[in-house]
Formats: sequence, structure tokens, C-alpha cells
Amino acid sequence: MFIRDQAPDPELTEGFQVMFTALVGSRTMSFDESSLRPIVRHLRSRAQEFSSAELAASIGVVQARARAWALDHANADVVITPTVTTPPTLVGQLRDDADPAAELAAMTAFTGNTVLANATGFPAVSLPLGWSSGGLPLGVSLTAGWGREDLLLGVSAALEEALPWAHRYGGLPRDTPA
Repeated sequence: MFIRDQAPDPELTEGFQVMFTALVGSRTMSFDESSLRPIVRHLRSRAQEFSSAELAASIGVVQARARAWALDHANADVVITPTVTTPPTLVGQLRDDADPAAELAAMTAFTGNTVLANATGFPAVSLPLGWSSGGLPLGVSLTAGWGREDLLLGVSAALEEALPWAHRYGGLPRDTPA
């Protein structure tokens, strides 16, 4: 296993946002869109701004980054990064109904380390392997090459056995020692 920092990649992030926005915008709604959260309405509106050429270019960027990542990490079984870029936030803290574009930017910055797997389809898992001083989980993301879900599930099971966390959550069995 290699442990490396995941450098920010604004071009990959933008490419993924264009793809995701186009997907949100392509969905037919069978109800009044005013009932959607402002950020979803923002994404649906923004989707109309992208041309098919811009979408194709974004797909090309994401595919190129996926190939490069696979080649860069060909000798690694699992790549380990923090799941998010800052300590956990309160539920709803990133929400900004008055400025959905700012909300999207805040969410993208917060989840920046998950963009690669979300955009490319590499199997990834986030495990609560650390804890903040307030008792909130600090996620560690494990990413493997395409088709290696078996490896991630095996490593995840071994880590959960070595560093159990289920007892930290309300409503779950508490028979595992702390």
C-alpha cells in the first residue's frame, strides 16, 4: 500500500461538475420543480448552459485522469487519502439556499478527495478510522483499481476488526470493546 496526498485537480473537478450537472439536468421531473432544493434547481438551470462539445470535453478530461491515475498507481493495491478536506461539519453547515453556487463550491471543496472515485468509477470506501476531539468520525478513503471491490472489502473488514467503530454509533450493537 502507498500513502500519498491527493493533489487538488481543478480540471478534473470541473469536468466532473459538468458531467454531474448534465446528469441532473437531463432528468425529467413529474412534479413541480419549485419543490426541489435551490441547489438542485441551480444545477438543472446550469445544465442548460453547457454545449454537447463542453460535455464531451469534460468526459474526455475525466477519462484521461482515470487512465493517468491507474498508470500512476499501477503498483499500489490501495491508495489512502483523507475522505474530506477538513474536519467534519455540522449537518446543513454547507447549505446555502440563498446562494446555491456558493453551496456547490463549498461542497466541492469539502469533498475534494472523493472526486476521483466519483468521477471515474474506481471502487472506493470511506472508513471512520480517526476521531475528532468532539467525537466525530474522521474518514479515511481507500481507493483501488477498477474491479478490485474484493480487495477493498477485505481490507475494510480487516481494519474494522483491528479498529472497531460500530460501538461508537447509537443504535448499533455495543458488544465490541472500545
